[in-house]
Amino acid sequence: MPDDRGGESPAYYASHGAITGPGPRAADFAGLPADVRALTRAVQGLVFHYMADETILGWRPPKDRLPEIDTRRVRAMLARLAALDPRPLGEARPPER
Repeated sequence: MPDDRGGESPAYYASHGAITGPGPRAADFAGLPADVRALTRAVQGLVFHYMADETILGWRPPKDRLPEIDTRRVRAMLARLAALDPRPLGEARPPER
């Protein structure tokens, strides 16, 4: 809903949409840090860019996992993360998981 400045209200930006909604996996966010820096580190331990430098990270996704780059919806990402490693999202994981 537009606010008096002609933009969207903060509540609009604080809510989930079709792409960002976690659906039934919302509880997976429990225990993640509220601090932006700590949350950034947690996310960096969960999302691996397929073009990342293998010499730095020591791992490159195998070809059979490349279709994962098309995973766009948060609920699908959370489901895949849980399938690879059922531990809480805040726990460090090796790149292959």
